[in-house]
Amino acid sequence: MTAREQPAPVTTDPGTVAADFLQELLEAIGLHVEVELDRRPDGTYWLTAIGPDADFIPGPNGSTINAIQYLVGLVTLRRAGQYIRLVVDADNYRARREQTLTEMARQYAAQVKRTGQECVLDPLNPFERRIVHTALLDDPDVITYSEGDEPDRCVVISPRRPA
Repeated sequence: MTAREQPAPVTTDPGTVAADFLQELLEAIGLHVEVELDRRPDGTYWLTAIGPDADFIPGPNGSTINAIQYLVGLVTLRRAGQYIRLVVDADNYRARREQTLTEMARQYAAQVKRTGQECVLDPLNPFERRIVHTALLDDPDVITYSEGDEPDRCVVISPRRPA
């Protein structure tokens, strides 16, 4: 076998595996986007779809992009042999969603402070629950915790009881 006939080396870098699979998937469904890979300092791989069809990827209430993210994670685990923390983003959806959830968390926290009654949010995925917990982490008057089982796990915002 000559050098010309040898197959391209197979990469086992999980970020590259994830990005390549996402690119293949989005092309297969007919979307014109390019996938960019960024490894964040915390080790999370961010895969961002950029292009004229990127706004179609999030879907209603982010359901499509969350399903794609789950699928990319499974395929990456199988192909690269290791689990990685990854986020799939398109059309700046994740940043917009983070802002919406942060504002919502603060509004509900104000309500909890006003009424003294805890508030149970609608079910959220783990990424979104983390945003709510982080948004209220430094609020001295409320605490947050998650309850329930996936996919119906939700965040509870509760008044902080004096020690």
